[in-house]
Amino acid sequence: MEPYIKIQINVLNSLFELYNKEKINYCILRNYEDLPVKIGNDLDILIEKNQSKEVLKLLNKILKQYNFKLLKKNIRFGYIGVYYCHIETGNVILFDFYLSFSKRWYQYADVDYILDNKMKYKNFYIPQQGAILFTVLLKDLLTYSRLREKNNKLIENFTENLKQEFINTGKKYFTESLLENLYSKLEKGEVLPSKNSLLKLLKNSNSRINFFRYTYYRVKEVIKNLLFNKLYFIAIIGPDGVGKSTVTSNLKKDLIDKNLFKNILDVHHRFEFIPNISVLMNRRLDNAREKEQESNATNPSCMHSWYRTLAYHMYYSVDYILGYIYILKYKARGDLIIADRYFYDFFIQKHYDALHRWVKKVFYILIPQPNIIFFLSADAEIIYKRKLELTLDETLDQNKRCENIVDENIGYIIDADKDAAQVNQQIKKIIFKTMASSD
Repeated sequence: MEPYIKIQINVLNSLFELYNKEKINYCILRNYEDLPVKIGNDLDILIEKNQSKEVLKLLNKILKQYNFKLLKKNIRFGYIGVYYCHIETGNVILFDFYLSFSKRWYQYADVDYILDNKMKYKNFYIPQQGAILFTVLLKDLLTYSRLREKNNKLIENFTENLKQEFINTGKKYFTESLLENLYSKLEKGEVLPSKNSLLKLLKNSNSRINFFRYTYYRVKEVIKNLLFNKLYFIAIIGPDGVGKSTVTSNLKKDLIDKNLFKNILDVHHRFEFIPNISVLMNRRLDNAREKEQESNATNPSCMHSWYRTLAYHMYYSVDYILGYIYILKYKARGDLIIADRYFYDFFIQKHYDALHRWVKKVFYILIPQPNIIFFLSADAEIIYKRKLELTLDETLDQNKRCENIVDENIGYIIDADKDAAQVNQQIKKIIFKTMASSD
């Protein structure tokens, strides 16, 4: 058994023991069969709203005992998500706490009924099987208009007890006749109601005041996040051919798989709110690309004039400044932006050298700036032999320029001579450490 799995087992057993001792009213909503050994991507727990502060306090107490650090917390209408990272192993664990079952502002399941009728399973609590079937079915129908294939195991056995539990879970928001009809369709494999038809029914059963409460809560949440959330914005730089795009792609996939960020924006060079300047000048795109190839750093005699470089800075800075739209959006949601190259190419590429460095820095002050810069440092000879995008001297020069950028900003040098998994691990460790230090 892996060392981290042993840690995870101890963490969950200790947590359930503490919750039971402190009389926390909770239940594990799904995927509980293999607990505490397997938890999937996250652990879904239903709790009483008035116990949420105590639940999080006790959770933090246990996780600290086992050397976990809080990475981030997401709070939405009826939901609290907390992410922890184990300091030694780098493993991330996500706890999803639900205070209600809702789609938009429409609530569709009776939380009180579920918690009042929970059952003991191993050393923790779970809902009745009919309640599990109802909540999973409604979530799927209200999102996909169908029961997803992965949940088909829930409809293998139909019993009268299951039917009554199913009806009791939803009768606060739907009529019993509709619930009986829904259960019958499920049992017979008939066509189920569409998302839109269910939402229309929920409009009637959810009082209008809920809409205003929901809107107030969401606006308050966005304002709070914009004021107090840490911005997760990183940039990856390095000489041409070092593998920035590959590292960015691997990092993005890994962080999404870990459920740490729901959305990750991948920015290549710039945000692309405005067209390429060559396109704006009505040049054909193919010709523009040929010009770029003629003007790259492998041709040292093709350094742009200072006024041409200034024009580039003035034009593209508009795009970077418009990037604040994305910055605010992703900060409000607690999501991540990964920039490959970004504005730093103006400092790294030799053909922009005609413009004084201090002028470039003036433009840099005006644009969104990453929290962390990662410089992928690799042996210049290896980079040169790998892609032949630059001469050996130019690769050495770009390495030196990247070092200067890291020295002037909040940056880290990553050993890119290692394999892809090790490079990814180096970057993640720093990201996790930075996130944890902010909480």
